[in-house]
Amino acid sequence: MIQIENLKEWIHYILETYHNPLREDLVKIQLLLNKIVSVHGEHHPEFAQINTVFWKFKNDMIKHLHKEENVLFPMLQEIQNCIDNNKKLWWFHCGSIQNPISQMEHEHDIFDTYFEEMSLLSNKYEIPSDACNAYTTTYKMLEKLEKDTREHATFENDVLFKVALEKEKNLNNEK
Repeated sequence: MIQIENLKEWIHYILETYHNPLREDLVKIQLLLNKIVSVHGEHHPEFAQINTVFWKFKNDMIKHLHKEENVLFPMLQEIQNCIDNNKKLWWFHCGSIQNPISQMEHEHDIFDTYFEEMSLLSNKYEIPSDACNAYTTTYKMLEKLEKDTREHATFENDVLFKVALEKEKNLNNEK
């Protein structure tokens, strides 16, 4: 586990490690799914269903990333600015950062349901005997996406959010 105390460094780490690669993967997977549905959809109707679930996941994930990057992360940066400059933390429009954090945690749980559904539809990403390279690549990418997204959510829930809440609490108690 990396050792970082500064919230700005945590944010940079999350953007580089999770958010930026995720955006690229979402585009690649969507293109592959569209191709496979058009080529194999008649013999593998589950792909149309997987494509539908993925499309919902992708759209919700893009909104989620936007909220983190444009609402939560600036709030975390403000907490770090107050710490760095030995200033009192003013108020946030939403009260404590616990409020947007709770929303992000809820959305992380929703992503789990999307993956459960895609895993069920794909028989846990089992590659059928008649699979082409695109089919195989797509299932491997979906499986990796699930693993990476769960790791990403766990990291935010169990590390970033806990550190941020503790720092907010300390700021409110010390100044």
